[in-house]
Amino acid sequence: NIGFTDVKWADSFMVGLLYSDMNKDVQHGGTMEVVYGNRRTGQQTKMASLKYDKKDFLLENLDVYSVASYTHSNRWVVDTIPDMYYWNGERLWNEDQQSYYKWNRGGGEAGIATLADNLEKSVAYRMNVSYAPHPQHQFHVNYFFNNFSRDINDPLLPQAEQALTDTRNMAKHIWGGTYENEWLDGRLKSFVFFKHYMQSVSLADPVKTGNSYVVTEVDRTVNHNGYGAGIVYELFPKVLLQSSYEHALRLPESNELLGNKSENINATYQLEPEKSHNINLGLLLGTFNWKRHSMKGDINFFMRDIFDMIQRGETSTDGYYGYENLGKVLSKGFDAEFNYEYDNKLFLTYGVSVFNARFNLQYNENGEEYSYYKDRLRNAPYFTMNTGAEYVWTSVLQKDSRLRLNYQFGYVNKFYKNWESIGGENKAIIPTQDVHNLGAIYTFPDKKISVGLNAKNIFNKQVFDNWALQKPGRSFHVKISYRII
Repeated sequence: NIGFTDVKWADSFMVGLLYSDMNKDVQHGGTMEVVYGNRRTGQQTKMASLKYDKKDFLLENLDVYSVASYTHSNRWVVDTIPDMYYWNGERLWNEDQQSYYKWNRGGGEAGIATLADNLEKSVAYRMNVSYAPHPQHQFHVNYFFNNFSRDINDPLLPQAEQALTDTRNMAKHIWGGTYENEWLDGRLKSFVFFKHYMQSVSLADPVKTGNSYVVTEVDRTVNHNGYGAGIVYELFPKVLLQSSYEHALRLPESNELLGNKSENINATYQLEPEKSHNINLGLLLGTFNWKRHSMKGDINFFMRDIFDMIQRGETSTDGYYGYENLGKVLSKGFDAEFNYEYDNKLFLTYGVSVFNARFNLQYNENGEEYSYYKDRLRNAPYFTMNTGAEYVWTSVLQKDSRLRLNYQFGYVNKFYKNWESIGGENKAIIPTQDVHNLGAIYTFPDKKISVGLNAKNIFNKQVFDNWALQKPGRSFHVKISYRII
């Protein structure tokens, strides 16, 4: 980034450029059950950005912040060899046929052979304007715009299909307004807000039927409103009660709607926005100080009544998956976090999250009851904890140096991969996971050079994500940082 700060016409004006080039071997499909040996993907991205920030813009107490960006990406996939592989990288040998096993999917490991090289362009703009006509009253206006396009180019596709394939276009607009105020000498704060969401998708997708192609045209626009309100009240000094309600909306992302071949994601053009009624009630505690001790914490209880929840669907046998709307989900739970500090040397943290998310749609469109009605949400952890401890020594080995030793522990309780009411014994579960990490950071006296050592998952436990994709075991890391200014 390069630009100006603290000048007459701007508090900050920055121009940024970014370039990245990534190549990777794709090891598996949507789950680890489908192993790849020759599928590769890559992405080259160029991005330019412009940021502007100014307080008291034209008027006193009128603040403006805006950021615009343009991204140009080439994303490619190579999948032209249908051989089957073991996890150790060796091909599967068929003793009966005296030849190597091959996928029968159209010439590639994940389906039809492909040399796709797609061009993706994205323009994004965000603006926030705030005005405070009075110290107790503030108005905020927000706008967000994003236009995304993807040109499909695959020389291995038949010429007729290439000619009929249209550019994928997706545009998103979000307008918002908020009013905030303070009462009772600042002890009571409240806010109300309103948002309008608009998203449009257009494309033409040819599908081969027999010896001809049928073009599916998609041209749809959705409009939705969101709104909410909240209060924060000081019950006692350093004890705040906060409560809020929001009719929220989440628009589908480009990968969820349009798919992404390089990440084995199928398109779902008719995916609906996720809508929810959210209620929160919580307490903010602290910071409480006593001699060299300080403590603070917060706890929040919530309820989410969700309609058309966007969730990843099941993975097909070729390793691809798509996204789906999940009808109705009711989620209740709480989050809590507590922090303790002693003499700016010892730091302790503890966090816990518990939520009970259940499928809450009783009947399907034919009037039949879902067998998993009231089941806990599939493939989602519902009880997690994390703790951390850090101690800081000064003048270790050298005067004015600093040594920080830290420890982190993360816990995820086991949960079902699929609906718990479906199937008999030996249902697929994501097992309980408890991971311990250790780290040390040494900062030299001039505060410019730091050396960090980290040991992650020190007991080498098996760790998975929600879809049973295994994460790394025990690993060691070294990081050297140098601060120029």
